Amino acid sequence: MFIEGSQAITDWAEGSKILFVDQKKSGMIAFIEKKDPYKEMLFRCKGELKEGVEDYDSPGAKAVDGAAERYVLEPQDNSTLLVVSLSGGEMPADMLDYFRGVWPSALDKVKELAEA
Repeated sequence: MFIEGSQAITDWAEGSKILFVDQKKSGMIAFIEKKDPYKEMLFRCKGELKEGVEDYDSPGAKAVDGAAERYVLEPQDNSTLLVVSLSGGEMPADMLDYFRGVWPSALDKVKELAEA
């Protein structure tokens, strides 16, 4: 996970809201734009969650509005490649740097769980 103890709160249906929440009840608000089981998930960010309150209007919320996280599974010879991309929005450089710093360990955990 990106932050110890964080969680995704959703029903996982295409079109549903998803809250990426830390232990302080803060995080990101997104919607599941595309769900193609065993192939692709696309989340589109819409705002921020601040201590349990949804925020769509502050500068920080507007900065992430429209950003997308895309996860694609690509079959390989005897394995599967997970391709992750982040695009859109006007995320501040420090937020992008944060994601670049935590994604490798998060993806290592995904690999560990997938191979267990």
